[in-house]
Amino acid sequence: LQQEADAKLKFSGKHTMQLAQKLYEGKDLGEFGTHGLITYMRTDSVRTDAAALANLREYLKKEFSAEYISPEVVLYGESSSKKDSKVQDAHEAIRPVSLEYTPEKIKKYLSDDEFLLYSLIWKKYIASQMSQALIDQTTYISKPENEELYFKTSGSVISFLGYKKVYEEATKEKVSKKGESEDESSEGSSESLPIIPLNEMLGQSKEALKKDQRTSPPPRYNQGTLIAVLEEKGIGRPATYVPILENIVSKGYIETFQSRFKPTDLGEVLCKMLIKAFPMQMDIKFTAKMEKQLDLIESGETTSLEVLTEFWKDFQQSLENANKNLQDIKPKGIPTGLKCPQCENGKLNFEWRRELTFLNCNRCSYSQKSKKISFGKFEAVALDEGQKSCAKCGGVMGLREGKFGKFFACLNYPQCKHTLPFTTGIKCPVCQAGEFVEKIGQKN
Repeated sequence: LQQEADAKLKFSGKHTMQLAQKLYEGKDLGEFGTHGLITYMRTDSVRTDAAALANLREYLKKEFSAEYISPEVVLYGESSSKKDSKVQDAHEAIRPVSLEYTPEKIKKYLSDDEFLLYSLIWKKYIASQMSQALIDQTTYISKPENEELYFKTSGSVISFLGYKKVYEEATKEKVSKKGESEDESSEGSSESLPIIPLNEMLGQSKEALKKDQRTSPPPRYNQGTLIAVLEEKGIGRPATYVPILENIVSKGYIETFQSRFKPTDLGEVLCKMLIKAFPMQMDIKFTAKMEKQLDLIESGETTSLEVLTEFWKDFQQSLENANKNLQDIKPKGIPTGLKCPQCENGKLNFEWRRELTFLNCNRCSYSQKSKKISFGKFEAVALDEGQKSCAKCGGVMGLREGKFGKFFACLNYPQCKHTLPFTTGIKCPVCQAGEFVEKIGQKN
């Protein structure tokens, strides 16, 4: 639910669960009374009550023709990605409580976001007992004479919609072995191909162009893809995905840029320290193993005392070593290569003080609040959070970061909405008066 809401509706995991909580607790539906609209939402179960399935199939018979209904009841089990983690099956799968309340019927009683999320759950549930879609895929391979290379193109056409008549899954982002970002539909184009007989000779296209492709790094995680990895690795449960993300963001270990997560300097340093000091606990398999042990405690195959005793043996030694060797996780004196603006020979070093970061000269007393930016570069920000005075109200202009990059804004906002561009300090070679401004366009 969280992954689909992120991909389709651009809802954060927290927002999705807040909306789902309201739908679960109940909404005032006017003349229909107050009703809970969905089943319990903090579960990864895929089981559906037999009576509910029977009602669903009766509903499908009224609303759709026979070819759109699965011939037999479709029962869902654990996915292959969860073989090593027990699915919480105490609750049913997330579904509408009653088929009487269609999204359109109760739309006026829901907020816009509640309606969108309820519609997503409704359509997914309806599609779960519909027939498969049929897709015709064609692949053409052409090989120039006396050449070892060949050209390959694919196209696909949906010949029968099936469940896609109601619900189209969001394409899940994945990464190819070469590093490029792909999606699940990348293997075949959605476009149809012309019919070409086998062994036909093809002429050279005048529109053929050479395209230079370079390997790009894997895309950074967003909320949906990170939750997918947590689920795949057996880390956490549906109820803990959102708190996990909120913790690492609120503590400054990661930051969000263009809807992607990026580790901060503090996050990288802390992660390296923890891996060095607690290799067993920081192993990605540790949490999944702990989840298994909790399941064994629940089933009576072991006791909590046995599990904790085994855990404490290694952890106590790691903790003692960490207390001795890792007194300060915030390193000091990281060279930046920047010259000190106060003295002639000094160089600026980067270091942390409490929750702030500074550029300090290694020769004089110069110190400036700073923020590390991409590619190891540093930018200086005045200690009063402003470097300019507001031309409109005389207040202080503070450095801000918006959707399209950094800019200066009056700190008296919203009374004063005056802004100025954040310049790079590089003079324009044409007019020799202005300075370049770095901006991020809508297409990045």
